[in-house]
Amino acid sequence: MEIKIKDNKSCSRDKKIKKPHTNKELGVSIGQEVKRSTMNYQEKNSFQRNKTCFNKDHEYEIVYHESFQKHLESILCEGILPNVHANHEAKLAYQWTDNYRLDWQIGIGLSRSNSIFCFPDLEFGNGFTTSYKSIYLELRVDPKKCFVGEMETVTEVFMRNSDIKRAIVFASSYWEDMITLKDFIRYYEKKISYHDESLAFYRRKSAPDELLGEFRIPEVLVPYRINPKDVKLVKTKINYT
Repeated sequence: MEIKIKDNKSCSRDKKIKKPHTNKELGVSIGQEVKRSTMNYQEKNSFQRNKTCFNKDHEYEIVYHESFQKHLESILCEGILPNVHANHEAKLAYQWTDNYRLDWQIGIGLSRSNSIFCFPDLEFGNGFTTSYKSIYLELRVDPKKCFVGEMETVTEVFMRNSDIKRAIVFASSYWEDMITLKDFIRYYEKKISYHDESLAFYRRKSAPDELLGEFRIPEVLVPYRINPKDVKLVKTKINYT
């Protein structure tokens, strides 16, 4: 089966788009080979990075975004909008964290409330929606306009809602440690973590000392709409019983 989309105008809700009916058809329909096996997402290196769907150039970099199959049609037609599917509780948490942004971040309109959340590597965006119906999308983005923060830090903010003082400390640190995706690619490299043998991104020796020493779970904030032409499906989660 194929999903044929010539341009955005052909993606009207009134027009019929032939959709695949199974996980396997979904993968095959866009040229991805899907193996009929149960994928263990807890194993280290269980999700190896695919060959990129885009030809990289000096203006763009590749990041990965996790979504659901039910959103695929609208994504291919309309692209991806920031936080359009976030629930009410998540939106409130994003707004609270945004209160502790730095002046330059406020000045350019950077916020968790108005960003698409991505990962620089498939191994770091592996299984956060915990659903066999989720999909992985490869996005082509401008590294100068995207930013990387430590997901572990912002997770601490959400977990410490009963301890406001501690939550404020983590929220402030999250924004203070944030850098552009361009600098992240330039100054960090993926290695085995010193703590628990998991993967992490460590600061290179050539990097400025004021940068964070490591990113355990780097989270990319894309603060603008992603056009359909900059989206490719690279993975589907399959869980056959």
